[in-house]
Amino acid sequence: GVSDLTPAPELLTADEIERVARVFARAGARKVRLTGGEPTLRRDLAEICARVRGAGVASVGLTTNAVALLKPTPNGGTVLDGLVDAGLDSVNVSLDSLDPLAFSRMTRRPPATHAKVMRAVEACAAAGLRTKVNCVVLRGENDAGLAAFARAFPETVSVRFIEWMPFPGNAYDESRLVPYAEMVERIGGLNPVPSDDPHDTTKWWTIDNREIGFITSMSEHFCGTCNRVRVTADGSLKTCLFGSDALSLRDLMRGGASDADVASGIFGALQQKHFKHGGHADAAGIADAAAANDNRPMVKIGG
Repeated sequence: GVSDLTPAPELLTADEIERVARVFARAGARKVRLTGGEPTLRRDLAEICARVRGAGVASVGLTTNAVALLKPTPNGGTVLDGLVDAGLDSVNVSLDSLDPLAFSRMTRRPPATHAKVMRAVEACAAAGLRTKVNCVVLRGENDAGLAAFARAFPETVSVRFIEWMPFPGNAYDESRLVPYAEMVERIGGLNPVPSDDPHDTTKWWTIDNREIGFITSMSEHFCGTCNRVRVTADGSLKTCLFGSDALSLRDLMRGGASDADVASGIFGALQQKHFKHGGHADAAGIADAAAANDNRPMVKIGG
């Protein structure tokens, strides 16, 4: 079993998640993405999705390893069916290799699980969801297959390559980082596509009628236009993925704060957001902070 799970009483309840979404929606937030750890581990995920959608946001997305998406549910459908019925609009699937053995090494799951994930990607696209496959690229592990990966999925599925980022527990080694420019060169044949979203964190290209994106946090940061925040499973508001600063919205709500008080706390946290990279001067500073455990592991932040 997993020994480092957050105790259930420390997690936000469905009521609290809906309340946080409603406060953000009233302040102008239009999109919510349910992430993890792994969000499909929550038995009330479909309920949460429906309640967040009803809180006033325009779209609800999901980031998942997709292992459980096609699992049957008591109502006769699958986990994915329940989420679609609850109003889910988009899915980001984390998948780092087309090779089942490499997949197994990187995820510590049986190679046979790879086929489940591939089927789930196809099912998401077939259900009409905006579907993206996210691939974290590591030199010497999965970088040799970038060109094939870019063309491996139906044209309706977008692929995003993500620069490896340092977090506590992931044994970050800068020599294994494959920078954005190198990835573009190695794939070849890409055509740049301007984004119509000034806050887009992805640099988009096309190849063979496919949409290919790159998240370039390490080599070409986009902090100046990033308008994303994260609320962790235990209710901590993080204004930057790399920052150690956090405000416990859970403690505010359980301490009797009104919605106005919660909104004020969120506004105050945003006013203290650093210029870039959570207050670190450069990529080396992020790596040093990760080595010193001055942040949460990625699985406890949410992607």
